[in-house]
Amino acid sequence: MARLDNKIAFITGVARGQGRAHAVRLAREGAQIVGIDLAGPLPGVPYDSATLEDLEETKRLVEAEGAKAHLAQCDVRDLDGVKAVVEEGVARFGGLDVVVANAGICIPQTWDEVTPTSFRDTLDINVTGVWNTVTATAPHLITRGGGSIVITSSLAGVKLQPFMVHYTTSKHALVGMARAFAAELGQHDIRVNSIHPAP
Repeated sequence: MARLDNKIAFITGVARGQGRAHAVRLAREGAQIVGIDLAGPLPGVPYDSATLEDLEETKRLVEAEGAKAHLAQCDVRDLDGVKAVVEEGVARFGGLDVVVANAGICIPQTWDEVTPTSFRDTLDINVTGVWNTVTATAPHLITRGGGSIVITSSLAGVKLQPFMVHYTTSKHALVGMARAFAAELGQHDIRVNSIHPAP
């Protein structure tokens, strides 16, 4: 029996990178996967955005591990959209146990290159998007009797990272958010942790 048999995990930013890696590993451990990704152009980022083809490849890789996947194109900034996909996944698989709030962007800029738009987009996706994710999923974990929420911060959430004031701000904010949610959701046997990957 795998560690996560009969568990259901919801992952944001699931189309590639860390999100895909989380999906494949959790599937290998026995979980069914629900996930979302913008799978389209991201605002102002200096790297290629994930695509619908990437999202389909993640689904294929999850299913190759013997798990089922309900993956959808959705923007973490859209709370109603996130709630709808979560509810679809819960209806299909019967509940929710694990949440990985992974979606985020990084736009390297010096302090005087940061614009109101790039600052707002970074905070909207990296911070509000995580708040939306937890807000949409926590009620289902409570119904399930507990679970785990993992918030992807960054090394920039614990240590100064120059040339990205907006990104560093957003990732520090996630540390406080994780602690605040943990304080309130702990009574429901829900663990909330932030993780801090480096480049």
